[in-house]
Amino acid sequence: MPIYQYKCFDCGHVFEETRKIAEYQEPLKNPCPSCQKPGNLAIQPGACGLSFRGGVRRKPDGHFNDKLKEIKKKHPGNKINVIE
Repeated sequence: MPIYQYKCFDCGHVFEETRKIAEYQEPLKNPCPSCQKPGNLAIQPGACGLSFRGGVRRKPDGHFNDKLKEIKKKHPGNKINVIE
């Protein structure tokens, strides 16, 4: 299911929710979870993501990190961050 990011224009609170595509506008009908003011939420543009394996986000496995390290050694000066 997609992950949508919402922002409250009253208090600036930003939060994410995993929702079905058909239900992505449901949080817009509810008050802000932080300030409880109704009706001033918006979807953050370009902030949609996908959740995999039952909504659990995982770090890349060791093989992926090893491959990144190999690429980094071959291309000195690059800005690839390797997550340990």
